[in-house]
Amino acid sequence: MDSKTAKNLKLNTKNRADIIPEADVKNEFNGRNAIVNRYFDILSNKYRKDSDTEWNLNSLAAKSGWKVSKDKSSALAKGEQDKKTVYTFDGTTDNSALKLNGFAKEEGKSHAEGNAGDSITIPLSTKAIVKVTGYYLGTGTVKAGKQGPVSYYFSNGTTDSTLSKSYVVYENNSELSITADTKTYITKIEILPDESLTFRPVTAIKVNTYKNRKQLQGKKTMQMSAVLTPQNPTNDEYTWSVSDPDAAEIDPNGYLTAKSVKEDCVIKVIATSKDQNGVKGEADLKILKPEEGAFSAIWLNSEAASTTLEGKSDDTSVASVSKAIPSKGNWAYNSGKITSDIAKGALSFSGYSEPITGRDKVYIDFPITANRKIEITNIEVSYGNHGTSNMACQIMWLKNGNKGNIADDTDRQVRNTKKSYRAYPTVIAEKGETVTIRVILYGLNGTGDIPIPTGKSPTIGTVIINGRAAK
Repeated sequence: MDSKTAKNLKLNTKNRADIIPEADVKNEFNGRNAIVNRYFDILSNKYRKDSDTEWNLNSLAAKSGWKVSKDKSSALAKGEQDKKTVYTFDGTTDNSALKLNGFAKEEGKSHAEGNAGDSITIPLSTKAIVKVTGYYLGTGTVKAGKQGPVSYYFSNGTTDSTLSKSYVVYENNSELSITADTKTYITKIEILPDESLTFRPVTAIKVNTYKNRKQLQGKKTMQMSAVLTPQNPTNDEYTWSVSDPDAAEIDPNGYLTAKSVKEDCVIKVIATSKDQNGVKGEADLKILKPEEGAFSAIWLNSEAASTTLEGKSDDTSVASVSKAIPSKGNWAYNSGKITSDIAKGALSFSGYSEPITGRDKVYIDFPITANRKIEITNIEVSYGNHGTSNMACQIMWLKNGNKGNIADDTDRQVRNTKKSYRAYPTVIAEKGETVTIRVILYGLNGTGDIPIPTGKSPTIGTVIINGRAAK
């Protein structure tokens, strides 16, 4: 509500976030007594006409028997337009303005298909909000002129529903480019002109460590986070980096892994805004030498590793590894079910014609042989599926005919995830013994275990097992 209405209702307006600022009242009411068919659009940080759920006011007034006095105000604020340009790939729109560079309409389908490096470009004479829609597979970027890019992600694994990415073009006479990083299916591109759009740059970034930690031991991991100022910039995306890649690496989601440094050192963890100003935020983090005898083993970290199933230990004097062993069924390399920034390789379980019941059907085993007495400290797992959120992940250990549970992740956020699970109680293997870590995907809803539906392709990506020599 506006402050005048709030005062009429005798409400305290101090520190209330739901009071429309006076500048917005002046622009939005514009002589009217009420705002109708308008909504606040977070993307453009302004009010705009709600054309999708528009009320027919004349019909409403007539039906209600109201006496209405018309004013001179407009349904559109200054600079706005109500005409949207839509491009589809089902043959119903004129797409002559689009320049397809590798993208092409697939015969008999309602999408344009492109591979990595292919693009679609569109000349834009005005400022506009652009909405790109796709399905099934696709990652890439949307960018106009000198503006910074944003990333799209359309990999939902189905053609029954779509995903969209919107982008604010705040400069006139720009060329918009949609560029694929992986195979991409685009179904629609919508352009809504609006000359009132302005650039709201990121002015500051605060980088935070997990629980404000100031140091991290080699071969261990930590989730980083960033807070942007203002809270709602035009482009709210940013990239991660570190000042010394020999001491640590960080993925696009802020998941940092400390390396096996020979001496303690201090690095900077950096977040850089993707808008054209490229503002940076930094945090110092001390990387400590790893524990004596610490080791890491990794599987499914590339297409080759996903095909051969070979693993690798970074210290075979402590522990060596064997090939990953998938459960019975149809497993195949498929990194498309998990974004490349989460997992470099992956195996998908697919081709099943009936729902999968039980926790003994979809899993992969990762064997480690102790060359000294060892203990497993934590397991990092990437996993995914699309079309259902009713799936969970369980981690178990198996040794000499015995088995035990490490973690049962019931968050049901298995669409595109990477998590670290602490091995507690600690899993021990004596010298010469082999301990197997089993990663299981199974169906779960709010009441208990359920079958995994057909066609959802549960996927296990890059797996890292960390441990150390035990006393």
